[in-house]
Amino acid sequence: MTSHRLFRRIATAGFVSVLISGSAVALVAAPAGAAVTTVKCIDPAEPQLGGGTLARTWTVKFTTSSTAFGPAATVTFLGRSPGTAEFVDSGWQLNWLGIAATPTGEVERFPIPPATVSGNAAIKAQPVLSFLFPRVTSPNGRCTVYLLPYSLVPSSGQKAAWVGDSLVDRAAATLTDRQTLASQWDANGWKLEPDGLGGARFEPRRAVLRGLKWTAPKRIAISLGANDAIYLSFLLEDCATRSPTNQCAPGLVAAEQAKVVGAIHDGVGELKASGRCLILTTPPKPSDAFGVGTPLSLGYVLFAEWVGNLLRAEASTATAGKVTYFDWMANSASHHLPDGTDGDWYEDGDELHPNQTGNEAFINQTIAAVNAGCP
Repeated sequence: MTSHRLFRRIATAGFVSVLISGSAVALVAAPAGAAVTTVKCIDPAEPQLGGGTLARTWTVKFTTSSTAFGPAATVTFLGRSPGTAEFVDSGWQLNWLGIAATPTGEVERFPIPPATVSGNAAIKAQPVLSFLFPRVTSPNGRCTVYLLPYSLVPSSGQKAAWVGDSLVDRAAATLTDRQTLASQWDANGWKLEPDGLGGARFEPRRAVLRGLKWTAPKRIAISLGANDAIYLSFLLEDCATRSPTNQCAPGLVAAEQAKVVGAIHDGVGELKASGRCLILTTPPKPSDAFGVGTPLSLGYVLFAEWVGNLLRAEASTATAGKVTYFDWMANSASHHLPDGTDGDWYEDGDELHPNQTGNEAFINQTIAAVNAGCP
């Protein structure tokens, strides 16, 4: 979450030369004649152009190579039907989770936006390790194709995706953590694709939510909303302290709230229509995230409860039993000590993210919610 820059180490200096975001990745090239994987994304909103359903189809092809750090994917073709030629457009994007090096030479995960390269040539020149969750987004932004999903551990379970913010990211901070997490889900019969990003909010992650259905999971757990509450609480504080001439536009908070409402309603509706079972996670409720009684603390609680109510409403009005919710807000609120002490589910100085004990509880309770499924 953006208000607490909590970094997670993922490796030591030996990783630096091959994994730094945005730099050349020294990976083993795919062998000549390597098998090509083809993934298609059908966008109902794409103009048909006289070509029927095919005109709505985005196509991504890629090869896979083996490295010391697991498989890596290299895109070989980017297209749109009809036609078999490449659809050359600078709007294509390849994204993966970003990392960076510290001054001491360690490689750590930061709550920063995903690393991105754009355009056909740049994308095809950039192999990306599978554990960084690479994905390609179409020029119109409506289709996201995951490359090599569900590849953390061998599993015969049914596919399940877990997308969210730093709560999910911290549950799988290192490659070893991610493999352990995937093994936990595998023990419950699920082949896991986790996708956590520090600072993530509902509206900016729309393309990711859309992309999940093309990985064909049976169930999708969504753990977002806390950063929406943080963002809105900062806006509320700004608008309470700034003069009208100091860039606090009237209606700004309400306008941002409307974006959250739209992203939740449309995103849930789109995934539900694709046949997926959704488990919506309410944001955490802290004991003291920003200081007792401060505008930021009060604002966060106000907006976190508001987001939680939106998620509960989506579950209560769901048709055909496609949506339920996991009330992490109630669980987290009941498992901390009084303000001023180290909460039993929270880290020192950060009453929003769970510590190791709370992290395990968050993982296990999420898995239990996924196991229970939709009503």
